Amino acid sequence: MERRRRLVKLGLVFFLFFYLPLLLRLGWLTVVRGPELARQAWKQQTWAVGLEDIPRGQIYDRNLKPLTDSYTDWRIIVFPALVKNKVHTAMRLANLLGQPLEEMLARFNGEAVILPYPVSQEAWQSVHAYRWPGVMLKPVTFRYGPHPLAANVLGYLGYPDQKRLSQLPRGDYRRGELLGRAGLEALYDRELRDVSPEGVAAVVKDGQGRMIKGLQGQNGGYQASKRRRHLVLTLDARVQRLVETVLDRRQLRGAVVVMKMDGDLLALASRPTFHPAQLPAQPEPLQFVDRTMWPTEPGSVFKLLVAAAALEEGLVTPQTWIECSKVPGVKANVPHPKGGHTLQEALAYSCNPYFVWLGRNLGADKLYSYQRKLQLLTAVVTGYPHAYQQPDWNRVWQDNLTNLSIGQGQMQLTPLQVARLTALIARGGIDIQPRLVQEIRDDFGRVESRFAPAQPQRLLSEATARQLQGMMRLVVSQGSGQLAELAPGVAGKTGTAQRSNGQLNCWFTAFYPTRQPRVVLTVLVEGGESGGKTAAPVAREILQGLANLY
Repeated sequence: MERRRRLVKLGLVFFLFFYLPLLLRLGWLTVVRGPELARQAWKQQTWAVGLEDIPRGQIYDRNLKPLTDSYTDWRIIVFPALVKNKVHTAMRLANLLGQPLEEMLARFNGEAVILPYPVSQEAWQSVHAYRWPGVMLKPVTFRYGPHPLAANVLGYLGYPDQKRLSQLPRGDYRRGELLGRAGLEALYDRELRDVSPEGVAAVVKDGQGRMIKGLQGQNGGYQASKRRRHLVLTLDARVQRLVETVLDRRQLRGAVVVMKMDGDLLALASRPTFHPAQLPAQPEPLQFVDRTMWPTEPGSVFKLLVAAAALEEGLVTPQTWIECSKVPGVKANVPHPKGGHTLQEALAYSCNPYFVWLGRNLGADKLYSYQRKLQLLTAVVTGYPHAYQQPDWNRVWQDNLTNLSIGQGQMQLTPLQVARLTALIARGGIDIQPRLVQEIRDDFGRVESRFAPAQPQRLLSEATARQLQGMMRLVVSQGSGQLAELAPGVAGKTGTAQRSNGQLNCWFTAFYPTRQPRVVLTVLVEGGESGGKTAAPVAREILQGLANLY
């Protein structure tokens, strides 16, 4: 009995120190390293080329349309080791594809190559019919098409620098892999990255490097190491394309924000822009900047906040009249037929003296508190943790109250902040944080992460908001924003700001239609004559396009 116990103990010890480590090692190699080892073994046994230029998760609009303009097209693939007569084959392909023979021959080196030329119907039929050894036709997927949308928001890819490499876990980077360098591509790089193309053209070889007949051109082996993940945005590709088309046709510099009343962003357009696959060697200043979230002088659109504070504090009503021509220290910028204006007239015609008078009576502390209360000190967007360095606004207000009251001097806001303020008024005093990203989902449509809409919160009384709505309607029906008018009615505010470089910022922000509004639109044009003459017509064209879309 005692001997049996000793044998059992000895067997257990032998198992723990010999078999268990072997089993654990086998399990680790099979389960953890198995897929990777299988891929490595498959690579050693094949000549292969991925049928995807950048293996990476997609960025979709709200209707699951790729904003990258991703597309699939036929390409000719050459396996040089299998080509019997390289000069003859290169000559035939050069003639078919209309390329120089020297350039084509240079590509007949290495193991496998995708010829980077579009394939005509004639070329497709010839290659398909003659079946030259080492040459095949395959559909290849390209991440960026000729017309990607919202490039300044999506960002771009590039090879990582040493700083970026040091931030990655050891062994996490594959040589030649492109990583996100800006925008959503960078912010969600970990989620979007993938090391394996979805399809592969391959030729299987034996231990001596000879092709195994019957297996050429088969897909397989490069199975994805994980489920690919994709971003789904709130943007609508149709709206984004509409806005970008208007900006490009008019050759404008600036930004446009289109937002639904529930806070979802439908379009974020910035000009100048870039093509993510064709980055300029020497970009012009701020070409890569997303101007929709870049602070700049707001001019008279800031008068909406000053008016809101004055109404909320009971300082004035829409009918309060003052003698604008006698406000000291400020020049009249509009005519005063009666020597002065009511508040609603002052907003409609954008009278500077009236709002300087309001600012001085409210005081710097009160205006600063409303700037904070109405969310004009934050650049937060749901799903897009992008922010800029905020100045010390409390000190800024104390330094120059006169200029700041009319959105000049050191006052700076982003187009998205202006759109958020406009939406707050259109909703009757209810604020909702803007949202850009809806969810992250896998290849099967399963949602892995969801970015819920922000909770609404009341920041202005309904009475004040309704008064502001009426005054904004007067801006378009009778005042400085008449060139934005569109049935059944637009409510908005113009703005013209002198920038530090001497150029003008021309603004127009609006909600449409006036009753039961559906969208908020903010337009910023860098350069031009004024908000009413330059930005308002742009807004009208975009609103007309939106009306046709919806």
